[in-house]
Amino acid sequence: MQSSVNRPQLFEGRDSGFHLTQALQDRTAPSGGKYAIYLSLSSLDQKNLHGYHLSTIKYAIETICQNLGAKLFLFENTDMIVLCSDTEATAIENITHRLRGLFTGMITLLQGNKTDSLCNWYDLITQGDQFEEVCRPLTENSGTITAHAAPPSTSQKTIEPINADMLAKLERGLATIDVSSFIRRQPICKILPGIDTHPKHLANEIYVRVNDLRDTILPEVDLMANRWLFRHLTAQLDQRVLATILENIQANLRTPISLNMNIKSVMSHEFTQLVRLLSPSQREKIIIEIHCVDLISDPGAFQFAHAYLSNIGFELALDGTDIFSFPEFARHDVGFHYVKFGWDEALEGELTLSDLQRLDKAVRQLGSEKVILCHCGTARAMEFGHQVGVYNFQGRHIDELLNPSLRRQN
Repeated sequence: MQSSVNRPQLFEGRDSGFHLTQALQDRTAPSGGKYAIYLSLSSLDQKNLHGYHLSTIKYAIETICQNLGAKLFLFENTDMIVLCSDTEATAIENITHRLRGLFTGMITLLQGNKTDSLCNWYDLITQGDQFEEVCRPLTENSGTITAHAAPPSTSQKTIEPINADMLAKLERGLATIDVSSFIRRQPICKILPGIDTHPKHLANEIYVRVNDLRDTILPEVDLMANRWLFRHLTAQLDQRVLATILENIQANLRTPISLNMNIKSVMSHEFTQLVRLLSPSQREKIIIEIHCVDLISDPGAFQFAHAYLSNIGFELALDGTDIFSFPEFARHDVGFHYVKFGWDEALEGELTLSDLQRLDKAVRQLGSEKVILCHCGTARAMEFGHQVGVYNFQGRHIDELLNPSLRRQN
């Protein structure tokens, strides 16, 4: 199945400068780019710029710039350039403003938070020469396309990125397979500091282990390589998971549950139909988790979905923040019952005393009862959470505390 959304054409790697040069030479053609947006990620403090941030920004750009005849160029120094052919200046100005908001929300910036200098837009008709000069460091060595690395040997196992044909096969498989066998339940617990403290169960996050599903229907395919096709897939999975829960509502809602859903799923007719089968008291036992990228990339859709879900009785959680971005989201609380941020032991060594104080302040400002530290794979994660005032935890270490003999990992 081919997605109906016109996603930006993507150019990345060592050849990006060559392709940008070609595109700028064509800018006077009817199909050429009319506007450009330059995201100067290389000017950020690189110690706070991780692969997670880059993929999130790329995904947000693809979401914001859909159906604009856009081309997205990703460079080895982490800078990104967007060329748009099918839009107007007011839309480009609005997109630039939203991308600046993405910087402040997702990444710790250099001193001064000068977001204006991090993201600028250009009218290529009147500012084309100026833009080419700005891009010269990226394009000056792009006279020829660089040689690509040799392909892997035939004996080496490769994981292919998913494409539209594969997605269609995966969807056909989803239509017949029993999704319930791939559903996992991971507890979220309140654990206070102290030797004799026992976990207090708050909810179970219910989700599908997508890679297990892939291995059954379409092995050796990387579902995450194309975030747009993966987003399309998860929208269908959201419906199947909720339908599975509704098949045995009483058993599944003995304790509160948490469901990670995207905005497209929440706004669908199928979701509305399924929700009608839930009583008000049953909806109160369901937490809907929305990823922070959905909040940033389409604020209007998010605000509508937020109001809709709140009005019909669901609790809401913001998912997808990390140690560095969580304080920004906490500072701009938009009405979530919970905010989750992910633990990453590799990032802890980069935290300064100021960062820890900022985290502690953000937790106190939001309220410790509203904060969940997830991806807790070791006891150190829980120690860190207690250090900054967090008492709600989720992850494999919590699984092991509740059930030391557990063999199947979530």
